[in-house]
Amino acid sequence: MCAPVLAGASAITGVVGAVGGVMDQQNQYAAGVAQTQAANNYAISNYHHQINVRRQQWNRQVMKYNFQKQTYESQRQWNALSSARAYNSEIRKLDDTFKQAAFQDQAGFTKLMEMQGAISARGDRSGKSVDDLQGAVLGSFGKNQAIQSQELTDATYQTGHNMIDTWYDHYNKDINAWAEVAIPPDYGMDPMPPQMRGYGAPPSGLSAAASIGGSLISGARGFL
Repeated sequence: MCAPVLAGASAITGVVGAVGGVMDQQNQYAAGVAQTQAANNYAISNYHHQINVRRQQWNRQVMKYNFQKQTYESQRQWNALSSARAYNSEIRKLDDTFKQAAFQDQAGFTKLMEMQGAISARGDRSGKSVDDLQGAVLGSFGKNQAIQSQELTDATYQTGHNMIDTWYDHYNKDINAWAEVAIPPDYGMDPMPPQMRGYGAPPSGLSAAASIGGSLISGARGFL
């Protein structure tokens, strides 16, 4: 009688152990699934966070670039206006120089006529003396005219030189302003989507049944 009882108890113990082993496998698998799902959820959440950060950075770059373009256009207009004022200033100075020269010509010519009239009115001088005086007066007038002509030539050259300097300065300012917007921002690439982890194969039901069945068969042999 004892043998069958012991065999039955052994069979029950074997079945309980087999069921416990199956439960442990299922619990371990469920824990692994939970961990894998948590890791996948974190990877997806982190991916979306990186995308949002990338979008915000891109929007800031675009806003900054658009502001720089507006600044560039304003700077170009200011450079053009500044150059135009410089050109006009040089032209006015040169025009004033020519006007002053014209007044000096008129005054010199008037003085020449007066001196020639005064010399001609003095009849007590010999013809040679009169010619010498007129020659000296004309020579002085011609010398002044030559000096004035050279001064006008120098002033014209200086005006052209100054205007060229103004043009180069304008060009350099435009180039420096353009350097700020020459290269537009590049969005680049979004981060790669995360690779999802697999859950693995669940415990086999056939393996669990075989384990329980083996325990029952072992117990049944004890009755024989």
